Amino acid sequence: MARFDPRKLYIVQMLHTSSSPEHPVTAQQIADYLVEKNIRCDEETVLRETELLQLSGVPILNGDNNSKTFYIEK
Repeated sequence: MARFDPRKLYIVQMLHTSSSPEHPVTAQQIADYLVEKNIRCDEETVLRETELLQLSGVPILNGDNNSKTFYIEK
């Protein structure tokens, strides 16, 4: 059984509530949000986690043809 990973949950939550195609959020903004939640994180971790979420079927898209900005398809 996989262990619960709050980092992925918070990433999806932030993207769902704070992003859109017109206003994607940066990997650094997501990392800062996670640090506020007392979750150790940096930009590289966010990039890795968003890629894993995308591969698992979460509809996270890159904004403005930029691999470091994201929004979730609603």
